[in-house]
Amino acid sequence: MNHFFSKSLILSLALFSLAAKADGTDSKLPVIGGVWGLSVQPCNGGGGNLFNRDPREAEIKKSRVVELPSLKAKFKIPKLPFFEQTAVKIYLGDKSRGVIDNYILLADPDLDPPKAAVVITELPEDYDTAKAFAAVNDLEHGLSKGADFAFEKLTGPYGDAIEFQLPNRVGTHCFPTSTFKLAPTGMNSESVGISRFVFTHGYLVEFALIVPVESTLGASDRKAYARKIMDNYWTGLSFD
Repeated sequence: MNHFFSKSLILSLALFSLAAKADGTDSKLPVIGGVWGLSVQPCNGGGGNLFNRDPREAEIKKSRVVELPSLKAKFKIPKLPFFEQTAVKIYLGDKSRGVIDNYILLADPDLDPPKAAVVITELPEDYDTAKAFAAVNDLEHGLSKGADFAFEKLTGPYGDAIEFQLPNRVGTHCFPTSTFKLAPTGMNSESVGISRFVFTHGYLVEFALIVPVESTLGASDRKAYARKIMDNYWTGLSFD
């Protein structure tokens, strides 16, 4: 077996193993460590005093479902292979961006910045898919502060979607709707930020993840692995 083939085989096996865990063939689910209601988005770090135990904590821990009755939405908390436990943070009715944002945030552990999010945004009534996606393009490139990425079109369980990936993005306490934070220059965080946007049931929805990746994986395999994780993650949302 030549060196090139051997190296390619090792990478393929590594990717297969990671993808198998991502799609649930490893059935062990991380424990939900806590379920919190946020009264303020703790953008400047700390912020422990801004959390309150959600009264539905026991129910959510048992069902692994977060219900947002005012939006007629439910989110099934999926398996994320890079979480040892899952802290759920719920922040509703935020108007700081000039629209109404509703956040389901996942962190490991509780006080760490979230590395997974679902953001359901209530837009003006005259918005459709094209107008919503145009706004996303402008906003995300503004938040990136010059970081190099491009949107890709795809189709999924909610119809048309757009996706971008950004190597070395890291989580923040205002992830994913604040200015992007990247690992410091010269320090590879071995992570990929991936976001998908859909316009469904009159809402703009962002699904966002910070996915740790193996240092042995090349760029294309990292991209494929992040997508495999996201493919499982974004199917958890449903509307009544």
